[in-house]
Amino acid sequence: MINTILNERYHILQSLGKGGFSETFLAQDDLSSALRVVKCLKLSSTPSATAQELFETEVQTLYQLGHLNQQVPALFDHFVEDQTLYLVQEFIDGHDLAQETAKGQTWNQKKIIELLRQVLPVLQFLHSHQVIHGDIKPRNIIRRKDGRLVLIDFGAVKLTSSSSSSSAQSVVVGTAGYMPNEQQAGRSRFSSDIYALGMVVIQCITGVHPRDLKEDPKTGEIQWKSQTNLHPQLAKIVEKMVKVRIRERYPSAAAVLIDLDRLEHAQTNKQFPAQVMYGSVLFLLLLGGLIGVWRPLASISNSFAPPLPSRSPIALQIIGISIPITTLMALVRLRLW
Repeated sequence: MINTILNERYHILQSLGKGGFSETFLAQDDLSSALRVVKCLKLSSTPSATAQELFETEVQTLYQLGHLNQQVPALFDHFVEDQTLYLVQEFIDGHDLAQETAKGQTWNQKKIIELLRQVLPVLQFLHSHQVIHGDIKPRNIIRRKDGRLVLIDFGAVKLTSSSSSSSAQSVVVGTAGYMPNEQQAGRSRFSSDIYALGMVVIQCITGVHPRDLKEDPKTGEIQWKSQTNLHPQLAKIVEKMVKVRIRERYPSAAAVLIDLDRLEHAQTNKQFPAQVMYGSVLFLLLLGGLIGVWRPLASISNSFAPPLPSRSPIALQIIGISIPITTLMALVRLRLW
C-alpha cells in the first residue's frame, strides 16, 4: 500500500495501524497538498455484511457531524476501489492519550478535570445527534498541538435511531476493559460511553490498564480508589461513571458536567473565605507595625500625639493574640484539595 495513489489523488505515505475490520494510513492529497487519514475496508476479506454496514455508518456519522464540531474529525471523501471501501478524513496533528498513560504514568487531579471538561461536551454533542461512539479509550483521544482533545475512530459507532439490521445493531464492537456489561451483550446505550470515559479516567489516575484492575467479588464494581488520593467528591463522580448497574450510572454527559460544576463551585466558595482571612492577617500585621512605630514618634514630639502608657492597652493585647490565631486559621483554610 505504501506509495500507492488512490482515487488518482491520495498518495499513501505510511501505515497508522490496524483495528477491527479496517486498516488506517497517512496520506497526502495531491490536489491540496494536505495530509489526510485514509481508512480502508477490504470487502473480499470481510467475514460478513456487518463490518461493511458499520463502515458505512461511520461514513454517515462523520459526514453529518465532522464539520459541526472541531473535536470530531471531518470527512472529506469516500469511495470504492478494487473491492475496497475507503474513507478520507481530517488528519489530527498531535498524539493520542495512550502515550500519556504508557508505563504506568499517572495524572494529577487538574489534568483529570481538564480531560472530563473537554471530552464530556463532545459526548454530549454526539448523544444529542443520537450517536453512541462505542470505543472510547486513550488511543482514540488525540491531544492536538494546542492541547485540544479530539475524539477519533468512529468504527464502532451506533446510531440509536438507525434502521440498520439487527445483526449490525447487536454485534459487539469495542475494547475489552472499557466496555460495560450491556455493550458486551450488544446493547450499547449513551451511558456506555460514560462508563468508557470513566475507565479512561481511572487508568490515567492509577496508571493501571482497566483489564488489570480487580473487581469486587460481591458487586462486580471496579476496585480502584485505594490506588489514588483523589478529592472525595471527584472520586464519587468517577465512581458513578463506572457503575456496573445502568440505573446507578450517570445517564448522560450533561449529568456528569452538572456535578463537576457543583464541585468546582463548592471549591471556589471554600477558598473565598480563606482569601478574606488572609487579607485580615495582612491588615493586622500592618496595624501592629503602625502601632509599633507610633511610640518612638510620640517620644520625639508630644505635639504629634500623647505618649502611650507604659502598660500595653487591651487593644494591643487583643492584636497580639489574634494575629497568630488568624494566621493559623488562614493557613488551614488555604489548604488545597
